[in-house]
Amino acid sequence: MNTPETYTYTQAFEELQQIVREIERGEILIDELSEKVRRAKILIEVCKSKLSGTEADVSRLLANLSGEGAGGNMGEGTGEGAGEAACGSVGTDGENATD
Repeated sequence: MNTPETYTYTQAFEELQQIVREIERGEILIDELSEKVRRAKILIEVCKSKLSGTEADVSRLLANLSGEGAGGNMGEGTGEGAGEAACGSVGTDGENATD
């Protein structure tokens, strides 16, 4: 079993799905249930962390692209305004996701 630090998003999500299926089918003994729920909590944290990191990376990339597309400093505030318009909602979600 991998440690949470070495999991990819896909690995964590697949293991989480397996735990959910086992719980839904009643395949988990009551003695195992609290351990499975603890494990699911860790996997959810891994998935959230990976998603937040990816969202931040995409936001940075979009901001960089918007800055390049605006032609640099050709007008006062032109580059910043273009960046905000292009990825404002992504940046807002990224800030909320990491809080």
